[in-house]
Amino acid sequence: MTFITVNYGDNEHEIFNPNCPSKVLLNSIRRKCVTVESASVVVLSDSVGNIKNLNENLGTYANLYLEGRGIYWLVSVEKGLSEQDPVKYSLMITDADETCPELSSRLRDLSKPQSKSRKDGSSWSSLKKRAVKGTKGASSGRNSRGSGSGKGKK
Repeated sequence: MTFITVNYGDNEHEIFNPNCPSKVLLNSIRRKCVTVESASVVVLSDSVGNIKNLNENLGTYANLYLEGRGIYWLVSVEKGLSEQDPVKYSLMITDADETCPELSSRLRDLSKPQSKSRKDGSSWSSLKKRAVKGTKGASSGRNSRGSGSGKGKK
């Protein structure tokens, strides 16, 4: 049997068996590690900030997504009020910036909104499409003028 270690709180950790459905593991983690009732979603992160979204795979076994003997950190996920609002990831440990600054920084980067459009409101992909359309129209116009021999009528 392999186990995982979950770090949380004030330098605390618990050992869990991931050989169970993800829903059972997450309920067990929430019951043992989360002291305050919150509406936020709880997920796990590895040491480099890769979020393990067990919430999206509640029916499958957690050991498919977690490495045995792995060390994970408890992360709170707070979704924005609208689609445009960023998702906020925060470590559920005391003094996160001092305890594991790289992980804390990575989660802050994940929490920043992704810029998908330019300042004028148009997206880069639509500009690319317009450029391709313009090129096609110009090339088809050149081909339709001549008979292909390069000589004009006299």
